Amino acid sequence: MAGKRKTSNEWEGGNSLKKRKTDRSEHEALLFTDLSDLLQLLTRHGYSEDRYYRLSLFLGLSPNTISVIEADHRGDTGRCLSDCLTKWLQKADDVVKKGGPTIYSLVSALRELGENGVADGIDMEKHPACKILAHCASDRSLLALLPQLTALLCLEKLIKEILLATNVQGEDLLTQIKEAVCNDYRKLKAFAEILHKFKVTASLGNAIMKEYRVVYCIDDLMKVNDNTNVEGLKIFLPLNVTLEFKKMRLTLGQTFFKVGSIMMSSPQSPTLDNIKYVLGAYDKALRPQVAQCEDIHSILQLVCDSCPLDDISVLEYFINEFNIEEAKDAIQKYKKAIKELKETKLSQCLNETISHASPLECERITIFVDEDANQSVLNDVKRLSSALFKNFSRHVKLNVVQDGNSFTITCSFPLILSEQLITAALNNIDVLKENKVKRLTIGYCTVYEVKDTSTATTTEIDEYTSSLSTSSGLMKQLMLSLSVQLINRTEEVTTLNEESITMKKEVESLKETLDAKNKMLSASIAESERFKRIAAETKQLLEEKVSHLTEREEENENLKEIKKILEQQLALFQSEKEDLVEKIEETQMDTVLHQEENEAKSKEEIEMLQMKITTMHSQRIEMDKKVQEKEELLILQIRKLEEELLQEKITTMNLQQIEKDKLVQGQEINPLIFQDDVYGDIVIDHPLIIKIVKTRQFQRLKDIKQLGKLDINFLTFACTIGYTYHIMPKANYSRFQHSIGMYFLAGEYVKQLQRKQPELNITESDVLCVQIAALCFNLGHGPFSYTFDMLLDEMSATTDFNKPWKNVPEVSVKMFEYMHNNRDLMASFEEYKLTTEDITFIKELIQGVNFEQRKDKRFLYEIVVNKKSGLDVSMIDSTVRDAAVLGKNVTFRWRVFLSKVRVLRCADGESHICFQKDDLETYNDLFRTRHTLFRELYYLRKNRIAALMIKRILAKSNDIPIIRYEDRRVTLPEATQSMLAYSQLNDGILSVIKILVDDHEVQELLSCLDSMKVIGQIGHIQPTTEWNVDRIKQYIEGSIKPDNIAGHLIIDPIKSGYENHVSLSQYYYTGDGSTGQWTHEWAQPTQDASKSKIRMFLVSGDRDLIHEVQKALQKLITDEQLDGDIYPDQDNDNLMPPL
Repeated sequence: MAGKRKTSNEWEGGNSLKKRKTDRSEHEALLFTDLSDLLQLLTRHGYSEDRYYRLSLFLGLSPNTISVIEADHRGDTGRCLSDCLTKWLQKADDVVKKGGPTIYSLVSALRELGENGVADGIDMEKHPACKILAHCASDRSLLALLPQLTALLCLEKLIKEILLATNVQGEDLLTQIKEAVCNDYRKLKAFAEILHKFKVTASLGNAIMKEYRVVYCIDDLMKVNDNTNVEGLKIFLPLNVTLEFKKMRLTLGQTFFKVGSIMMSSPQSPTLDNIKYVLGAYDKALRPQVAQCEDIHSILQLVCDSCPLDDISVLEYFINEFNIEEAKDAIQKYKKAIKELKETKLSQCLNETISHASPLECERITIFVDEDANQSVLNDVKRLSSALFKNFSRHVKLNVVQDGNSFTITCSFPLILSEQLITAALNNIDVLKENKVKRLTIGYCTVYEVKDTSTATTTEIDEYTSSLSTSSGLMKQLMLSLSVQLINRTEEVTTLNEESITMKKEVESLKETLDAKNKMLSASIAESERFKRIAAETKQLLEEKVSHLTEREEENENLKEIKKILEQQLALFQSEKEDLVEKIEETQMDTVLHQEENEAKSKEEIEMLQMKITTMHSQRIEMDKKVQEKEELLILQIRKLEEELLQEKITTMNLQQIEKDKLVQGQEINPLIFQDDVYGDIVIDHPLIIKIVKTRQFQRLKDIKQLGKLDINFLTFACTIGYTYHIMPKANYSRFQHSIGMYFLAGEYVKQLQRKQPELNITESDVLCVQIAALCFNLGHGPFSYTFDMLLDEMSATTDFNKPWKNVPEVSVKMFEYMHNNRDLMASFEEYKLTTEDITFIKELIQGVNFEQRKDKRFLYEIVVNKKSGLDVSMIDSTVRDAAVLGKNVTFRWRVFLSKVRVLRCADGESHICFQKDDLETYNDLFRTRHTLFRELYYLRKNRIAALMIKRILAKSNDIPIIRYEDRRVTLPEATQSMLAYSQLNDGILSVIKILVDDHEVQELLSCLDSMKVIGQIGHIQPTTEWNVDRIKQYIEGSIKPDNIAGHLIIDPIKSGYENHVSLSQYYYTGDGSTGQWTHEWAQPTQDASKSKIRMFLVSGDRDLIHEVQKALQKLITDEQLDGDIYPDQDNDNLMPPL
């Protein structure tokens, strides 16, 4: 089908419109909605999100913009990349100067960045023409021929004209051709046609043209005579679209048949005569044919033959008029199908060829349909395509009315173009004559008209041209045009005023945003200063450690000299001992020979000699003891030196083994090496473990200190309550180091069992799962470790807040799942053959529950978390580390412990980890050490004050949104509902609270932490069965009137570490291989651990009120004869100011 539309080019010179660019060019700006596709595109081609900074610079963003984004999402590289690309799509900073937000500028930036692989991948995906051209890039015959084709290449604008006068190599010309094809894919077709002209490259040209047609031109897939001499734009309707029209015609027939069947069975259907009468009235031409129909099906078939695809109004009339509900579904289903054909498939096909025209842009359009298509399909295509053409331009709309052998073409246009159209028409009168145009009217002005008077044989044509200079129609048209222009200008002024008001509001909003950013920048600067102080202190500690190592080397040399001296003394003593024995034997012989002669005289000498012998014997015993002690001391020193030398040797061997593994595997692995105070150098060389350690979720543990200090000189964080005082200089390690230690100890634990007991069938997957579980055991800790968990427990008990987990291991599993959902990390798990069952096994190990995945190896569940005995790698690592903070000497030796561990079948029929029976006291001593840590570190009163102040600050701030989550801020309780938000919580939350929380008490408590001031200290008391904690608290609160202290009185129970000792037990083995079980003798508490006292504090700086509370507590202790006391006044010297 064809329609004739005159173009502005035809008005000026009769040339038809040149071909357009059909797809969205890479130079066309991307939209903000393209962000998700853009991120998927970068990920699909292997771009790493952690290199977002340099990419943003090359794309045109300023360093200030990137810094603000980094401050908003510190540590979240994925979010930083997303926000930077958003700014790029919004054309921020110098993005426009860099080419704007286009695929071309993105590819260029990636190439400047050195990401050629990513750039090539995107280029190939977004430009199939580039991919096709790349196939022939290495053809030597092509490269040799290209310099001879410069004139043809320049003519088709495949290369620049400047290259014509130079001697250019084939590679350089091919680069220019690639750039031209990249900018306009149709250049590839021109290039293929050039190659087709030469025998050497004819086959290459055919190959390129074949691929080009598969991707871009579907006309060669249709049976169409392409030799038709047709001017203007050609649209080859794809064969699959033509087939859709045929299918839709069949669907139309099926719909009429379904509706006819329903109408025949429905009691509401009209009678046959009724239908015939209505159709006869609707179209007189149908009456003879309708009269011959004998049933509803034959009538509807007649209607179906005359219906276009998109108009079944006749059928709808009968359905709606007689309310036949069963048939309405079939009608709606068909209308939905025709809408999809028209608006999706056909519209997409035509839109790919016809872009939006300018106000004066028109042309002849010819649509070619498969020559096998029948007339009904052709009519359907014509009707639906005509309907679509009306929506292709906002300025020019086409309406074709058939009138004999001629067409009257009516074009609508904006009034402001009247003058230009009239001028163009006057300049092209000859064109109007050649095309036998009868009349041309623009608005109210008839520009051109031919009067004809027809007779039987001839037609006289009088031609005239309106006098435009005096025509009232022209003046009227021009006045109307000017009026419209004036109205448009008025509307533009109004629009500009509205935009000005909007811009003022945006400026005010930007000012507010800038103020908030300045506050955040100040906080970041303060944080930076804190990090600098931490770095300086770390440097000092390292220097002290180096000095200590130097001193130890000197001590080793001294010990070696002492050893030599002791060996010499030992040899000398042995010699003296032998001489003394010989003398005694000679003396005894002399005494026997002269006994008879000098019996009376020798009695006294014998007695004196016996006394001397006795004295010498005792001296000998004393010397033996001293020698033995020196030997034992020397042996211990030698063993210690040997252990240190062995540890160094093992570390060296591990590093050597890593290098060997690199050479064997042929790939480079950069191991992670941690200098640990407990285990020495810890080397992590497994790629999966390295990836886990480098995740954002695991790196977060660096900012959750176990016993690490704050930037204030008042306190430092502790492992169970969040804080310890600065009086402990070694308290500087984090949950990160604790996790690395657990990973190492658990790995050594399970590998020892694997080596010593191969019958256990411990696989490498078992080893890896145990190591990952130990490594991820601490992932769920919130700010200040267990202090935050205690806060959530209190909120869950006293408010409507529902805590999302029962304990820390459970939230660690949630965080592990969130971390594992990362596509890259999930692929690494699959790469190392870790199945879904293995992932579940890791979760069970972290929580110490279920035991479903390794039922035949239940002993593996006793390594990371051992709820049965309480002695696992978590308890061992934390106890040994925290003991070092207090300078405690721990008799427990982890290497000796692992060397004695066995897995044996016990009385319950299961295989358990068993300890040697003779070592019971060693394990009980480890529990006693842990109890000491509870008493002297975790529940030291000063540390508990700090923890309670922190918990109070968090509790008072829990209703204020302070945590950034996606595009908003959420409260602390809300942050626990999403691992994405929860993963942003760490010990730095106090800095955020200080900026965002406007609460007097919160700010006072924060100030007290900075100035080393404390809340009121009341006293301590031991509850009884009659006077439990709740009754004591009610008594104290009721005794203070008229002040209400209910919300400020804090009861803090003192824990000992033996709270659940009654339920603990452990299996052991004896020398003969039999097994037993320790119950009451295992983890025996000390005498002082049996008393469960509580401390009492008051969040107040009012000394009089504190004294009143102390009096009430003292009265309770005296009257009820309870064990307790109040704290002296000097403990409250450094009291917080009154609230």
